[in-house]
Amino acid sequence: MTKKKEKIYRNLLDLSLDGIYIEDQYGNILDCNLSGHEIFGYTKEEMLNLNVKDLIPYELIHTFPKIIPDDMATDKDFIERINKKKDGTLFHTEINSKYINIDGEKRFIVFMRDITERKNLEKNLIEISLKDELTKIYNRKYIIDQIKNEIFLTAYNNYCFSMALLDIDDFKKVNDSFGHLFGDEVLIKFSNIITKNIRETDLFGRIGGEEFIIIFPNTPLKKSYGILARIKKSLNSALWEKRDFKITFSAGLTQLNYEEAKNFTYKEAIKLVDDLMYQAKTSGKNKILYSK
Repeated sequence: MTKKKEKIYRNLLDLSLDGIYIEDQYGNILDCNLSGHEIFGYTKEEMLNLNVKDLIPYELIHTFPKIIPDDMATDKDFIERINKKKDGTLFHTEINSKYINIDGEKRFIVFMRDITERKNLEKNLIEISLKDELTKIYNRKYIIDQIKNEIFLTAYNNYCFSMALLDIDDFKKVNDSFGHLFGDEVLIKFSNIITKNIRETDLFGRIGGEEFIIIFPNTPLKKSYGILARIKKSLNSALWEKRDFKITFSAGLTQLNYEEAKNFTYKEAIKLVDDLMYQAKTSGKNKILYSK
Protein backbone atom coordinates (compact mmCIF):
# COMPACT_ATOMS: atom_id res chain seq x y z
CA MET A 1 0.00 0.00 0.00
CA THR A 2 1.35 3.44 -0.94
CA LYS A 3 1.87 6.06 1.77
CA LYS A 4 -0.88 8.18 0.14
CA LYS A 5 -3.43 5.37 0.35
CA GLU A 6 -2.34 4.50 3.87
CA LYS A 7 -2.92 8.12 4.92
CA ILE A 8 -6.41 8.08 3.36
CA TYR A 9 -7.33 4.87 5.18
CA ARG A 10 -5.97 6.25 8.47
CA ASN A 11 -8.07 9.39 8.05
CA LEU A 12 -11.16 7.30 7.35
CA LEU A 13 -10.54 5.22 10.48
CA ASP A 14 -10.06 8.33 12.59
CA LEU A 15 -13.39 9.73 11.37
CA SER A 16 -15.20 6.79 12.97
CA LEU A 17 -16.91 7.53 16.29
CA ASP A 18 -16.42 3.87 17.21
CA GLY A 19 -13.16 2.68 18.69
CA ILE A 20 -11.32 0.32 16.34
CA TYR A 21 -8.49 -1.86 17.67
CA ILE A 22 -6.10 -4.45 16.37
CA GLU A 23 -4.90 -6.92 19.01
CA ASP A 24 -2.70 -9.97 18.97
CA GLN A 25 -3.95 -13.30 20.29
CA TYR A 26 -2.71 -12.40 23.78
CA GLY A 27 -4.82 -9.23 23.93
CA ASN A 28 -1.95 -6.79 23.42
CA ILE A 29 -3.15 -3.68 21.59
CA LEU A 30 -1.12 -3.18 18.41
CA ASP A 31 -3.03 -0.32 16.81
CA CYS A 32 -6.16 1.80 17.26
CA ASN A 33 -7.91 4.75 15.69
CA LEU A 34 -8.46 8.18 17.26
CA SER A 35 -11.74 7.21 19.01
CA GLY A 36 -10.05 4.03 20.18
CA HIS A 37 -7.83 5.80 22.68
CA GLU A 38 -10.01 8.88 23.32
CA ILE A 39 -12.89 6.68 24.55
CA PHE A 40 -10.62 5.44 27.33
CA GLY A 41 -8.87 8.74 28.03
CA TYR A 42 -5.43 7.55 26.92
CA THR A 43 -3.04 8.96 24.36
CA LYS A 44 -2.34 6.68 21.43
CA GLU A 45 1.17 6.02 22.70
CA GLU A 46 -0.22 4.94 26.08
CA MET A 47 -2.87 2.81 24.42
CA LEU A 48 -0.36 0.85 22.38
CA ASN A 49 1.42 -0.19 25.57
CA LEU A 50 -1.71 -1.75 27.07
CA ASN A 51 -3.32 -5.16 27.09
CA VAL A 52 -7.09 -5.55 26.83
CA LYS A 53 -7.04 -6.70 30.48
CA ASP A 54 -6.00 -3.16 31.43
CA LEU A 55 -9.32 -1.93 30.04
CA ILE A 56 -11.73 -4.09 32.03
CA PRO A 57 -12.69 -4.00 35.75
CA TYR A 58 -10.31 -5.85 38.05
CA GLU A 59 -12.98 -8.31 39.18
CA LEU A 60 -13.56 -9.39 35.54
CA ILE A 61 -9.91 -9.96 34.60
CA HIS A 62 -10.07 -13.64 35.54
CA THR A 63 -12.82 -14.14 32.91
CA PHE A 64 -10.50 -13.11 30.10
CA PRO A 65 -8.35 -15.94 28.62
CA LYS A 66 -4.57 -15.74 28.24
CA ILE A 67 -4.93 -16.55 24.55
CA ILE A 68 -8.02 -15.25 22.72
CA PRO A 69 -9.74 -18.32 21.21
CA ASP A 70 -11.32 -18.29 17.76
CA ASP A 71 -14.82 -18.70 19.18
CA MET A 72 -14.47 -15.50 21.22
CA ALA A 73 -14.92 -13.50 18.01
CA THR A 74 -18.49 -12.25 17.70
CA ASP A 75 -18.39 -11.78 13.90
CA LYS A 76 -21.68 -10.06 12.96
CA ASP A 77 -23.09 -10.17 16.49
CA PHE A 78 -22.71 -7.47 19.13
CA ILE A 79 -22.11 -8.10 22.82
CA GLU A 80 -22.23 -5.69 25.76
CA ARG A 81 -19.36 -5.36 28.19
CA ILE A 82 -18.26 -3.13 31.05
CA ASN A 83 -14.95 -1.38 30.38
CA LYS A 84 -12.67 0.86 32.45
CA LYS A 85 -11.27 4.28 31.53
CA LYS A 86 -7.79 5.53 32.47
CA ASP A 87 -9.25 7.38 35.51
CA GLY A 88 -11.01 4.21 36.71
CA THR A 89 -14.50 5.18 35.52
CA LEU A 90 -16.55 2.18 34.41
CA PHE A 91 -18.74 2.50 31.33
CA HIS A 92 -20.96 0.37 29.09
CA THR A 93 -19.70 -0.68 25.67
CA GLU A 94 -21.02 -2.64 22.71
CA ILE A 95 -18.45 -4.79 20.93
CA ASN A 96 -18.19 -6.55 17.59
CA SER A 97 -15.03 -8.54 16.81
CA LYS A 98 -13.44 -11.02 14.42
CA TYR A 99 -10.14 -12.66 13.59
CA ILE A 100 -8.35 -11.46 10.46
CA ASN A 101 -5.04 -12.29 8.77
CA ILE A 102 -2.53 -9.45 8.38
CA ASP A 103 0.72 -10.22 6.60
CA GLY A 104 0.36 -13.90 7.47
CA GLU A 105 -0.26 -13.26 11.16
CA LYS A 106 -3.47 -13.84 13.06
CA ARG A 107 -4.93 -10.64 14.46
CA PHE A 108 -8.05 -9.83 16.46
CA ILE A 109 -9.92 -6.74 15.25
CA VAL A 110 -12.43 -5.14 17.61
CA PHE A 111 -15.06 -2.46 16.99
CA MET A 112 -16.21 -0.79 20.21
CA ARG A 113 -19.00 1.72 20.86
CA ASP A 114 -19.64 3.66 24.09
CA ILE A 115 -23.32 3.00 24.91
CA THR A 116 -23.41 4.63 28.36
CA GLU A 117 -25.93 7.24 27.22
CA ARG A 118 -28.19 4.55 25.78
CA LYS A 119 -27.97 2.43 28.94
CA ASN A 120 -28.84 5.45 31.09
CA LEU A 121 -31.83 6.16 28.86
CA GLU A 122 -32.97 2.54 29.14
CA LYS A 123 -32.60 2.75 32.92
CA ASN A 124 -34.66 5.93 33.02
CA LEU A 125 -37.39 4.36 30.88
CA ILE A 126 -37.52 1.37 33.22
CA GLU A 127 -37.74 3.72 36.20
CA ILE A 128 -40.59 5.62 34.55
CA SER A 129 -42.50 2.39 33.91
CA LEU A 130 -42.16 1.24 37.54
CA LYS A 131 -42.35 4.47 39.54
CA ASP A 132 -45.14 6.83 40.52
CA GLU A 133 -44.55 10.13 38.75
CA LEU A 134 -45.13 12.34 41.80
CA THR A 135 -43.66 10.43 44.74
CA LYS A 136 -41.02 8.36 42.85
CA ILE A 137 -42.02 5.23 44.76
CA TYR A 138 -43.45 2.16 43.01
CA ASN A 139 -46.63 2.72 41.03
CA ARG A 140 -49.93 0.84 41.29
CA LYS A 141 -49.21 -1.68 38.54
CA TYR A 142 -45.82 -2.66 39.89
CA ILE A 143 -46.86 -2.98 43.54
CA ILE A 144 -49.87 -5.11 42.57
CA ASP A 145 -47.58 -7.35 40.50
CA GLN A 146 -45.38 -7.71 43.59
CA ILE A 147 -48.38 -8.68 45.75
CA LYS A 148 -49.16 -11.45 43.25
CA ASN A 149 -45.52 -12.53 43.30
CA GLU A 150 -45.34 -12.55 47.10
CA ILE A 151 -48.52 -14.62 47.40
CA PHE A 152 -47.05 -17.16 44.96
CA LEU A 153 -43.68 -17.31 46.76
CA THR A 154 -45.34 -17.65 50.15
CA ALA A 155 -47.63 -20.46 48.99
CA TYR A 156 -44.70 -22.55 47.78
CA ASN A 157 -41.95 -21.68 50.25
CA ASN A 158 -43.59 -22.37 53.60
CA TYR A 159 -43.21 -18.90 55.08
CA CYS A 160 -45.41 -15.85 55.70
CA PHE A 161 -45.52 -12.26 54.58
CA SER A 162 -47.28 -9.16 55.84
CA MET A 163 -48.96 -6.38 53.93
CA ALA A 164 -50.30 -2.98 54.97
CA LEU A 165 -52.56 -0.43 53.31
CA LEU A 166 -52.07 3.14 54.58
CA ASP A 167 -54.38 6.10 53.95
CA ILE A 168 -53.56 9.67 55.01
CA ASP A 169 -56.27 10.95 57.34
CA ASP A 170 -58.40 13.90 56.18
CA PHE A 171 -56.28 14.48 53.11
CA LYS A 172 -59.15 16.23 51.31
CA LYS A 173 -59.04 18.93 53.99
CA VAL A 174 -55.34 19.44 53.29
CA ASN A 175 -56.04 20.14 49.62
CA ASP A 176 -59.07 22.30 50.40
CA SER A 177 -57.25 24.35 53.04
CA PHE A 178 -53.79 24.73 51.52
CA GLY A 179 -54.19 23.88 47.85
CA HIS A 180 -53.19 20.94 45.69
CA LEU A 181 -49.54 21.97 45.33
CA PHE A 182 -49.06 21.74 49.08
CA GLY A 183 -51.04 18.50 48.99
CA ASP A 184 -48.51 17.13 46.51
CA GLU A 185 -45.68 18.14 48.86
CA VAL A 186 -47.40 16.26 51.67
CA LEU A 187 -47.61 13.11 49.54
CA ILE A 188 -43.93 13.40 48.61
CA LYS A 189 -42.76 13.97 52.18
CA PHE A 190 -45.03 11.21 53.52
CA SER A 191 -43.51 8.83 50.96
CA ASN A 192 -39.97 9.88 51.89
CA ILE A 193 -40.62 9.32 55.60
CA ILE A 194 -41.91 5.82 54.94
CA THR A 195 -39.03 5.00 52.60
CA LYS A 196 -36.52 5.97 55.30
CA ASN A 197 -38.22 3.77 57.90
CA ILE A 198 -38.76 0.54 55.99
CA ARG A 199 -36.12 -2.08 55.18
CA GLU A 200 -34.38 -2.55 51.84
CA THR A 201 -36.30 -5.78 51.32
CA ASP A 202 -39.71 -4.14 51.84
CA LEU A 203 -41.73 -2.95 48.84
CA PHE A 204 -43.57 0.37 48.99
CA GLY A 205 -45.96 1.79 46.41
CA ARG A 206 -48.76 4.26 45.81
CA ILE A 207 -51.97 2.71 44.58
CA GLY A 208 -53.88 5.93 44.10
CA GLY A 209 -54.60 9.31 45.67
CA GLU A 210 -53.44 9.21 49.29
CA GLU A 211 -53.44 5.40 49.54
CA PHE A 212 -50.23 3.38 49.82
CA ILE A 213 -49.27 -0.27 50.20
CA ILE A 214 -46.24 -1.74 51.94
CA ILE A 215 -45.27 -5.38 51.40
CA PHE A 216 -43.10 -6.98 54.11
CA PRO A 217 -41.65 -10.18 52.55
CA ASN A 218 -41.04 -13.15 54.85
CA THR A 219 -42.11 -11.03 57.84
CA PRO A 220 -44.60 -11.91 60.60
CA LEU A 221 -47.28 -9.52 61.81
CA LYS A 222 -45.50 -8.45 65.00
CA LYS A 223 -42.39 -7.33 63.12
CA SER A 224 -44.31 -5.44 60.44
CA TYR A 225 -46.48 -3.76 63.09
CA GLY A 226 -43.29 -2.51 64.75
CA ILE A 227 -42.16 -0.96 61.44
CA LEU A 228 -45.50 0.81 61.03
CA ALA A 229 -45.29 2.10 64.60
CA ARG A 230 -41.84 3.49 63.82
CA ILE A 231 -43.24 5.24 60.74
CA LYS A 232 -46.06 6.72 62.84
CA LYS A 233 -43.55 8.05 65.40
CA SER A 234 -41.33 9.54 62.69
CA LEU A 235 -44.33 11.17 60.99
CA ASN A 236 -45.48 12.69 64.29
CA SER A 237 -42.10 14.43 64.77
CA ALA A 238 -41.80 15.66 61.17
CA LEU A 239 -41.53 19.41 60.56
CA TRP A 240 -43.67 20.98 57.85
CA GLU A 241 -43.69 24.20 55.90
CA LYS A 242 -47.00 25.18 57.53
CA ARG A 243 -46.56 25.90 61.22
CA ASP A 244 -48.27 23.44 63.57
CA PHE A 245 -49.28 21.31 60.58
CA LYS A 246 -49.50 17.58 61.26
CA ILE A 247 -50.80 14.57 59.39
CA THR A 248 -51.68 11.08 60.54
CA PHE A 249 -52.60 7.89 58.77
CA SER A 250 -54.94 4.97 59.26
CA ALA A 251 -53.73 1.53 58.27
CA GLY A 252 -54.89 -2.02 57.80
CA LEU A 253 -52.29 -4.74 58.33
CA THR A 254 -52.45 -8.48 57.81
CA GLN A 255 -50.23 -11.54 57.70
CA LEU A 256 -50.62 -14.38 55.22
CA ASN A 257 -48.94 -17.72 55.84
CA TYR A 258 -48.25 -20.33 53.19
CA GLU A 259 -51.52 -22.25 53.70
CA GLU A 260 -53.64 -19.10 53.39
CA ALA A 261 -51.65 -17.88 50.40
CA LYS A 262 -52.60 -20.99 48.44
CA ASN A 263 -56.24 -19.90 48.48
CA PHE A 264 -55.79 -16.11 48.26
CA THR A 265 -55.86 -13.82 45.26
CA TYR A 266 -54.21 -10.41 45.23
CA LYS A 267 -57.67 -8.78 45.12
CA GLU A 268 -58.70 -10.61 48.27
CA ALA A 269 -55.47 -9.57 50.00
CA ILE A 270 -56.01 -5.93 49.09
CA LYS A 271 -59.66 -6.06 50.19
CA LEU A 272 -58.63 -7.52 53.53
CA VAL A 273 -56.24 -4.67 54.39
CA ASP A 274 -58.59 -2.11 52.83
CA ASP A 275 -61.44 -3.25 55.10
CA LEU A 276 -59.18 -3.04 58.14
CA MET A 277 -58.05 0.44 57.11
CA TYR A 278 -61.69 1.52 56.75
CA GLN A 279 -62.45 0.22 60.24
CA ALA A 280 -59.50 2.24 61.55
CA LYS A 281 -60.97 5.33 59.86
CA THR A 282 -64.48 4.86 61.22
CA SER A 283 -63.27 4.11 64.74
CA GLY A 284 -61.35 7.35 65.19
CA LYS A 285 -58.52 7.43 62.60
CA ASN A 286 -54.77 7.52 63.33
CA LYS A 287 -54.81 3.78 64.04
CA ILE A 288 -53.25 0.56 62.81
CA LEU A 289 -55.74 -2.30 62.82
CA TYR A 290 -54.51 -5.79 62.07
CA SER A 291 -55.65 -9.38 61.64
CA LYS A 292 -53.93 -12.72 61.13
